[in-house]
Formats: sequence, structure tokens, C-alpha cells
Amino acid sequence: MTLRTGYAQDTVTPALDRPVYLAGFGQNRMAASVHDDLFVRALALERGKTRLIAVALDLIGLGRHHCQEIERRIDEAAPGTRLFLACTHTHHGPDTIGFWGPDMTTSGVDYEYLSGLKDKIVATALAALAEVQPVHMRHASVQVAGVVKNARDPEILDEELTCLQFCPADTSVPLATWLIYPCHPEVLWEHNPHITSDYPDSLRRAVEAESAAPCLFMSGAIGGMMLGTEYVEGGGLRDRHVYTTGPVKEEIKKEIQRVTDYIKETVFPLIG
Repeated sequence: MTLRTGYAQDTVTPALDRPVYLAGFGQNRMAASVHDDLFVRALALERGKTRLIAVALDLIGLGRHHCQEIERRIDEAAPGTRLFLACTHTHHGPDTIGFWGPDMTTSGVDYEYLSGLKDKIVATALAALAEVQPVHMRHASVQVAGVVKNARDPEILDEELTCLQFCPADTSVPLATWLIYPCHPEVLWEHNPHITSDYPDSLRRAVEAESAAPCLFMSGAIGGMMLGTEYVEGGGLRDRHVYTTGPVKEEIKKEIQRVTDYIKETVFPLIG
């Protein structure tokens, strides 16, 4: 049977006209500005009567009841469609769980934002489904040594970067690239006050520039997987905890680019 694929994306960056509590570290982290947009990215896969939409969100996470609502709404619009929804787990996006408000007992969730977010996820997923076309898939994986460590159990280490690429049936020019890599998007650490998807933004941009096609990124089974000691010992990340509000945007560019440059050396051979 022929595999058919469609892609769509939209921004889900919260407006800063009211407080935005950043999720992932301690409480009362307020967003000061937007470094790069957060996205919902959807890849629809259809083969025969089976339809699946993979959705990646630049968010810390999303509660099960919200996911079930999204799944129900998609099924109502496209009966029988399965949903695979994953958040990148960025530590620099809005609180969508309720753990990171002004204090330990107060939620940081903006429910008006959350309602609009769910609308966008449903619309983007269905837009991807509406764009399906015949494709062939190519895939590869590679070990990316020296970037990550396991902060919880050093004996268990996952350094595998997986790449799936979907090309229209009559060409080798890709329609979309799907990357999976296990590393917490928390490179900028706890005092970064700027909304950002962290290193996935820089990595996606690099892949998109190289392939001329959109890139969907998922973090995989991150567990305790985070930036490794090589980068900490090599320069600025050793002092990332002193970031404040001054030149932090330039520091963001330097440190994320540093990680991304290393990773993309292994990505480009996969997508060529």
C-alpha cells in the first residue's frame, strides 16, 4: 500500500500582554520576552485505512484529559484517526500543567491560552491530514557521542539520533523531516527569562535550511538525559546559572548554537 503524508504547523507562543509563568524549574519565573516562537507541528501519515497524526508541541507537557479532548475532537472530524502527541519538554515555555505559578500552591496556567492552544492543535493536525500525498520514506539513526549525560543514572546512556524523512513519490526532495533525540531542552537553565524552545529551534532551523523542508522534532525518552559535561567544562555553560536579563539573548544564541553545531554534523549525512 502507498504511504501518504501531509505536514502543517502553527505558532503557539503566548502573548506577553499578561503574566506568563515559565515551566520547568522553580516557581515564579516570569517571561520577559520571546527569543523564538513556540510551535505545534503535525505530520499526518496514511496507509490504506490507517491514519495517524504525529503532533510535536514546544511545551513542558500537557495533561492527559486535555490530550483526550484533542483526540476526541480530531476523531469527530476525521473518524478513526489515531493521534500521537508529544511535547518537547522545553523548560522555557508557559506553564501548561499547573506546577509553576507564583508559588508552590498556585497554578501558573493561563486557561484562556490553554483553550486557544487546544484549538490550534486540532486545526493544525487536521490541516496536515488534508495535505496528504504519496511519499516514500527513508530513515537512519546514528550515535551522537559526547553531547548528553544521564544525570540520574550515569550507567544508562542513550545517544541515538533517529531521522525519518518523507519525500514525494516522484522526487528525492523531502516533504518533511522527523527527528528524535533524547536530551532535555533546558540548555539555558533556570535563570533564562526568555520564551524559547531551546536547542530544538536551532536544530530544526539548521535542518530546514539544509533540506528546504520543515522539520518536526521530538525529544524521545529523555528521563535524566541532559547536556553533558563536555560543554559545561568547555565554556559558557559552566556559568549558565548566572544568566540574568542583560546580554542573555546573545548567550542563548551562542550556547544553543554550540550544541546544535555538534548535533547537526550527524544529522546532515542522514538527510542528504
